[in-house]
Amino acid sequence: MVSNIEDVIHRGEALNILETRASDLSDISKKYREDARLLNRKSTLFKVTVITCLLGFLGLLARFLFW
Repeated sequence: MVSNIEDVIHRGEALNILETRASDLSDISKKYREDARLLNRKSTLFKVTVITCLLGFLGLLARFLFW
């Protein structure tokens, strides 16, 4: 009888640890998702900026060469 109670207590402790780990994993995955979105936005903005600057430079170059 005492052994069964101890087993139930140990299972409860194990479940609490598992719940804590699952909660931590959920928090970490949310942070990862936010960081990935931010990095994707920064990368896209950088690419658009480079392309815009390049096209602007080529436009100015074409204007001075052909006009």
